[in-house]
Amino acid sequence: MDKISSLSQRFHSLLGDHLEKLRLSVEKESRQAFLEIIDTSKNLHLYSIGLYYSAGSWSYLCPTYASEEGLTHAAENALRHSPASVQEIKASLRWSPCDSPHHDEERLEQMMPETESLLNSLGSFCDEFDPYIAPHLWPEGSDDEIYYNLIRDAHERIRVAVTEGMDNAVQDESLKKFFETTKCALILTAGDISESDFLRNIKPLNDYEAFYRVSIDLAEASDAQTTINALWKIKEHQEKENPPTTDLTIDNFREVLDSFSPEFLVSDGAIFLNEAQGFVTSEINLAEEMHNRIKLMEVLRESPHYEEMDKLYGHFIGKQFSPEDLLPCIARDLTFKLGKMLADRFISKTFRVMMVVDRNSLYYITFHCKRDDGYEFKMMELQPRDGVYEVYEFSHECEILVSPRNGQIH
Repeated sequence: MDKISSLSQRFHSLLGDHLEKLRLSVEKESRQAFLEIIDTSKNLHLYSIGLYYSAGSWSYLCPTYASEEGLTHAAENALRHSPASVQEIKASLRWSPCDSPHHDEERLEQMMPETESLLNSLGSFCDEFDPYIAPHLWPEGSDDEIYYNLIRDAHERIRVAVTEGMDNAVQDESLKKFFETTKCALILTAGDISESDFLRNIKPLNDYEAFYRVSIDLAEASDAQTTINALWKIKEHQEKENPPTTDLTIDNFREVLDSFSPEFLVSDGAIFLNEAQGFVTSEINLAEEMHNRIKLMEVLRESPHYEEMDKLYGHFIGKQFSPEDLLPCIARDLTFKLGKMLADRFISKTFRVMMVVDRNSLYYITFHCKRDDGYEFKMMELQPRDGVYEVYEFSHECEILVSPRNGQIH
C-alpha cells in the first residue's frame, strides 16, 4: 500500500470515530432544541424546523425554524420598498432561512454546545492532514487535490451523520406526533446551498407529502423571484426617468440631529463606538473603520419623517446622489457633529471621519484615529464611488476636508 492510500485509509478510519460522536450528539441536542422551539412557539404556525449549517466547512450547526407569522412579518417589511405583491414576496422568501425573523434568535446558537465542540474537533482533525500544516505526512510533490477530495468526502459523511442524528431525534413520540399533525417540514439547510442540495438534504427526513409540498414551494419561489426581478427593472427604469422628490429639508430633521450623541470606549489606544463588540486589534485602523459604522437611516428612524425617507431612499434602486441632495447634507451635518465630539472628548488625538451616501452601499458614517502609518480608509479603495464620499479630519485645533465631495482621494 502506497503512502497516500495508507494516509487516506487512516483519515477515514479516524473520521468514523468523530462522526459517531457527532451523530449521537445531534440526536440528543436537536431533540431537546426542537422540543423547546415547539414549546415556546405555541402561538405560531410553524412550517419548518431543522438545523442550519455552514455549507462548505461544517464549522457550525444550530437550530432554525420558520412560521407563517414570521414569513408575513418578513414579507411586509420587504414590501416597504419592493414593487412586488406581498404574496410574491412571501413565495420568494418561504424557504430562505436567513429571511426568517426567528433565524437570528440568540438562544438558538446556545442550544447545541456539545455538537459545536465536536464540529470544532472535526475541523482540527481535518487540519492535521492538511499538506500545508503537516507536509511530512505527504509524499513530496503530492497533488493538493487529493487532500481536498478527502475533505469533500468528509463533508458528505458529516452530512449523512447529521441527517441520521436528526432522523433519530424526531422518533421521540411527542416530536413524531407534532410533525404528523402539523405537517411541519424537518429541514437541514444553509444560506448558500443550491435548491437541489436542499432537496437532497430534506428528502430522507420527511414523508412524501411534506417533501412534495416543499418541492412545489421552491418552484413557486423561482417563478415569484423572476417576477420580482422584472418588476425591479421596471421600477429602476421609472426612477431614472422620473426620480422621486421630496419637500423635506434638513431643518425637518434638526431635532434628531441635535439629539445624536454616541458614546465611546478606548481599547489599545483605539477609539470605538460603545456598541462595537468583538473588535480585533491586528490592524487597528481597519478595525476602527469597520466597527465604527453609524447607519444613517438608523439615526433617522426616530424622526416623524422616517417613513417618507425610507420609501424614497431605503433601497439600492434609484438615481445616485449629488453632494447637495438632502441625504448627503444630513450625513455631512452628522459627520461634523461626530468629528467635533471626538476631537473635544479626546483632545490629544486626530480623527478621520468618512461619510458615504451611495445607492450601491447605502448610507453610513465611520471613523478612525489618525496615526503615523499612512493609513487611509480601506473602503475608499473598494467602493465604486458613484455616490457622495467625503473624508474630513478633526482635531482639537482644526477641521479640514481631506477628500473632496466627488469622492476622489488626493
